[in-house]
Amino acid sequence: MSILKKIGDFLVTFIYGEIESKLQKILEEIEKDKTRAENLERELQRARLEREEYKNLVLAIGDTIPDMMWAKDINGRYIYANSGILQGLFYDTDYRNVIGRTDVEISKHCKDKVGPENHTFGEICGNSDLVVLESLYKKRFLEWGLINGKDTYLEVYKAPLYDSNGHVVGTVGTGRDVTEWYIAIKNVVLNSGGCKEPVKDLILKELDKYKFEG
Repeated sequence: MSILKKIGDFLVTFIYGEIESKLQKILEEIEKDKTRAENLERELQRARLEREEYKNLVLAIGDTIPDMMWAKDINGRYIYANSGILQGLFYDTDYRNVIGRTDVEISKHCKDKVGPENHTFGEICGNSDLVVLESLYKKRFLEWGLINGKDTYLEVYKAPLYDSNGHVVGTVGTGRDVTEWYIAIKNVVLNSGGCKEPVKDLILKELDKYKFEG
């Protein structure tokens, strides 16, 4: 065998071996990537499951609480509403007809149900949303309006809603019907013979301190 042939065979074997080695490393990396991809997929599925479980937890808690609960995006459109507000304020309107709408849009729907003279809630509620968004603090309001023709007073708490990066993306709120309490306190004060007028005015002023007409 000639020297040139030996050198040629050596080079072929050497280069082939190098290629084989590189191919093996590539296959190993592909296998690692495949394993990483499978792990990522499992983590993704786990995160989705946890998200769904958390969502169901929030929905269950929201629908168990008799108070009204809701969340709106930065433009005042509902992204969540519990059964308390659907039944107590929106006349059992379907959840799907509330999500994505503003108070003004929903108010029009409510007026169609009970008549424009019987429903005034929601026409300027957005103003209290703006107060919260401008201050970025939790606020308490006494919101008033007509629901099904009756004067209704709601004690409302609203706060900014933040995303995972700390950016304000909307507002969250709760509302409790305090109509009976409000009217009872007001009647007691107004009909109290032993209470001087300046004191009455002071109590009534404090009672209406957070009043926001709905």
